[in-house]
Amino acid sequence: MIESINSLAKIDTVIFDFDGTLGYLNIDFPLIRREIMALARGYGADPDGYAGQYVLEMIGFLKNDLTQRGDSRAEEFYEKAMKIVSTVEVESARRGSLIPGTIEMLGRLQGAGFKLGVVTRNCFAAVSLVLPAIDDYFGAAVITRERTRCFKPHPEHLRTALGALGSYPEGTLMIGDHQMDIIIGKSLKCATAGVLTGHSTREQLKEAGADHVLKSAAELTELLAIQRINENVSAELNFIN
Repeated sequence: MIESINSLAKIDTVIFDFDGTLGYLNIDFPLIRREIMALARGYGADPDGYAGQYVLEMIGFLKNDLTQRGDSRAEEFYEKAMKIVSTVEVESARRGSLIPGTIEMLGRLQGAGFKLGVVTRNCFAAVSLVLPAIDDYFGAAVITRERTRCFKPHPEHLRTALGALGSYPEGTLMIGDHQMDIIIGKSLKCATAGVLTGHSTREQLKEAGADHVLKSAAELTELLAIQRINENVSAELNFIN
């Protein structure tokens, strides 16, 4: 049975994470980390202190270190590092796959009139390999990392998607497999749902503040349908009373 906590009666917009939520990119993060660390050392930077950071954050910190040292090559380092990330992502995505039920779920939500968006730290070239019809479902609201000034967990990433859809946080459900998806949704006071198709556990998603925890995003249509039924019943009872 789907576990639900908060009401979804006002939801008209659903914004998804991608990797681990709609599909699997199978990214080789250890390879990316090794190549970034080697690149950083070539620029005279010391990456060891940032080994525990997420890759994108590590790159940002290293760029800042070079900038603070007055190294004019900081931007050059950043561009090369991000190219490494994108190259590995795209190669990984060629072996990627959609999570079962994703296409059916997106079609049902779209047919029911929900506005749909994606906020992902991955690049567009990679996610579009796994979901070639991504623009058909999400249009201008596919907000990959190169389409926003700041990416998750910064709230600007989600704000960019909301702006593309003309939606408001109070009518939006943010859904993803990672705690940062829940955190970014909560930061703008959206409803949130965690899915167990990634690496986060039910307990971790709850601790992050998830309003709903689903086995997969495919259960989303059932969750929203249940809510619509409950909403209609409540309206009928209020009318009778």
